[in-house]
Amino acid sequence: MGLTLGGLASGMDTGAIIEALVGVKRTPITRMEERKTQANARLTALKTFDTKLDSLLAKVDGLETGRDLLANKATASSETNLSATAYSSATPGSYQVKVGQLAQVEKAVYQGVADKSTTTFGTGTLRLGHDGLDAVAYPDGYVDIAIDESNNTLEGMRDAINAKSADSGVTASIINDGSGTPYRLVLTGKTVKDANITLDASNLTGGAALPVKDTAVSSAARQAIVQVDGVTIRSDSNTLTEAIPGVTLDLKQSAAGFDSGAPDWNAVTATNITVTTDNAGIQKKVEDFVSAFNDLLKASQDEALANDGGIQVVMRTLRGKLYNTTDATGLYQLGVKTEKDGSLTVDTTKLGKAISDNLAGVKSLLAGDDLTVKGIGDLLKESLVSFTSPTTGVLANRQSIIESSIRSLDKEIARGEERLTAYEEQLTAQFSAMEQLVSSMNSQGNYFSQQAAIWANM
Repeated sequence: MGLTLGGLASGMDTGAIIEALVGVKRTPITRMEERKTQANARLTALKTFDTKLDSLLAKVDGLETGRDLLANKATASSETNLSATAYSSATPGSYQVKVGQLAQVEKAVYQGVADKSTTTFGTGTLRLGHDGLDAVAYPDGYVDIAIDESNNTLEGMRDAINAKSADSGVTASIINDGSGTPYRLVLTGKTVKDANITLDASNLTGGAALPVKDTAVSSAARQAIVQVDGVTIRSDSNTLTEAIPGVTLDLKQSAAGFDSGAPDWNAVTATNITVTTDNAGIQKKVEDFVSAFNDLLKASQDEALANDGGIQVVMRTLRGKLYNTTDATGLYQLGVKTEKDGSLTVDTTKLGKAISDNLAGVKSLLAGDDLTVKGIGDLLKESLVSFTSPTTGVLANRQSIIESSIRSLDKEIARGEERLTAYEEQLTAQFSAMEQLVSSMNSQGNYFSQQAAIWANM
């Protein structure tokens, strides 16, 4: 059995010697690992910078056209009956809205049965009809549903109807009303056009009779009915997008006792809607842009991007769009100031005054005329779209090159580790052989010494 390393025979710390020699050989690998660490840091910093560019582009989108910049808001005198949301296309003004009736889809509720899974009905063809069926696809006004011994229970019929819901537009469910025959089939239309839902069971044979519709608790489909400035509007939805241009109305509550056939609008409470320019919203868009620009600046100053000419080109280009040397206009007119460190700050008082006193001028500065004259928002967007392009952007090739370099380093490091392992194994074998040789020589020396002592005594 060979001797264990550690200098037992030679007296040398062979383990330390091997470790030192391997350490010398590891130097190239250590340098590659350092290069990989730097490359990863640079890649992370570039991706962060790219993300901040996308964020800045999103904020610039809110400045580049008058439609996007000139935010509006709608204020309702009460939100009991409805709520209103204004968009940039809305025209400032006042409107009077009365909600007479809410839209609702039809719910056909059928009488109950004692058990939903064991009570069996007839088999054959169950026909489901309503007014909203496509007359071309279903000329007789019915969707046929096959019922056999596998699905002739209430649960089975529910599932069979739902399997055809893409065709019929009707979904089925089962409710439990807690009575002696609690399980009720409920058919619900998809839209208000799916009215007068019926089930024709005349082609079913055998089994129990299918429950009939309970008209006392069923609810018919109906449209929403509102009045806007005296004009009556009907809608299939409780969300109205064209009753007031640029404003979405969400209907919440109908008038009590409203008669759709003979409406008495004088008895319906009016909600006043006021649409105004949202100056605070415009100011926030400018402030959000400044915040996003500062985030980008901070990302550009990452230590891993030091002396990166491409990043500096991006920042210089964007900063150059904030001021027009031709006519001396710029964001400074809105109270946006460049600090010594390159960051932007906003004088909110000056910005608010510019918006309230000269909204047209603010629009012209930021969005141009939306035709031929470009504003700061247009110029910034042109550059940002170019910089953030996934194929031609300034960062696209850089990230690809760095990722390729990291993959190459990984391969070189792996090969270096393999060579280093082989080198360490070689040293271990050599030193082990040396220890064994020294041990053998020591043994021979001891033997000769013993023999010499014996000879001397003789």
